[in-house]
Order: sequence, then C-alpha cells, then structure tokens
Amino acid sequence: MVDVVPVTEIAVNISASLTLAGDLAPADVLDAVKASLGSYLLAAAQTGVVRYARIGEALLETDGVLDYENLTLNGGMANVTIAEDAVAVVGEVTLL
Repeated sequence: MVDVVPVTEIAVNISASLTLAGDLAPADVLDAVKASLGSYLLAAAQTGVVRYARIGEALLETDGVLDYENLTLNGGMANVTIAEDAVAVVGEVTLL
C-alpha cells in the first residue's frame, strides 16, 4: 500500500530595495521578478534550502534590475531551510 501525502507549501516572503534601469518603477518589474523567483524556488525544491545569495541572483537576472539592497527572506538576511515534506513558493514580494 502507498500513502500519498500532500506537500506543504512554505511561502518565502521577499523584500528588497531595487536600483532600476531608466525610468522604471518597482511595479514595472514586479511580475518579472516573481517569475524569476518562482523559477529559482522550483529548482531549489531539490535541495531543501532557499539560498539568500541565489535570490539576489534571481533579482539581478530580471530585465531592468541593475542592483538591490536590504534584501530579506521571511524578514531575515539568511538562507531559509525547507522541511523535507514541504516546498518553497513565492510569498509576498515587496519591492522598493
């Protein structure tokens, strides 16, 4: 017999101050940032750790984002460990 257990979603809330290209505003890049973060979190599911530095890389890989400061993940400036039976998902994204 096989037991199927649903995966628990753990929201990773992200906040950062961005330096953007040209006259872009944070709202202009929000959807692209969320997509980039989602791609990273999908890949991170294999490791069980959401790496702070990799979230920064995901921000920098977004078109229009030149730099970031004051990056926090779930209110802290450190990696986020995800339990074995859970998966990280993009939570609230606050861009300043």
